[in-house]
Amino acid sequence: MSLAFGDERPGGAAKVAIGVATVLLAVAAGGLASDGGAGWALPLLVVGPVYAAFVLWVLVRRRVEVRADRPEVVVTRTLCGWAWRRRLGFGCFSGAVCRGVWMRPRGGRPDEGTPEGDAYFIKYEVMLRRGWRALRLDLFNDVDVAEGVARAVAARVGVPAERRQYERRPDGLPVWRGGARGGLA
Repeated sequence: MSLAFGDERPGGAAKVAIGVATVLLAVAAGGLASDGGAGWALPLLVVGPVYAAFVLWVLVRRRVEVRADRPEVVVTRTLCGWAWRRRLGFGCFSGAVCRGVWMRPRGGRPDEGTPEGDAYFIKYEVMLRRGWRALRLDLFNDVDVAEGVARAVAARVGVPAERRQYERRPDGLPVWRGGARGGLA
């Protein structure tokens, strides 16, 4: 069974980002044109390519697949139907990591500041370590799901799994701790 993460098509958030960027570009062009100067279009020679690079960056999708039939991880980047694949052998990975990412609270929770309330603001990023770098697989809200995925990927690739930046209390509640490390059994 192959494990796959990511997507191949832009979602609603990508369309909203492109729409907002288009509106900002139109407002900037309108503001420059209303000035009436002879060189009003020259700043668009800078803004236009920046806009195009932003749109391409938003539209490129990434999918990571841990293959079951071959010992490799396939990273596929897709843009408008074109796909670029990169194959990485299992030997280049040294571990699977489930890392706690602290998301800033935006207020409104009655239990904010307590371990139970703070656990709500931790997201869990699962990645494969590759030397000093890492190949990001996915971001999860649930610690049990994230640790389960990290264990499954580690078992498939044949590397140890560990947790970073958070600890589990004896009752199972995750508590964010910067610099914390521990193995996943």
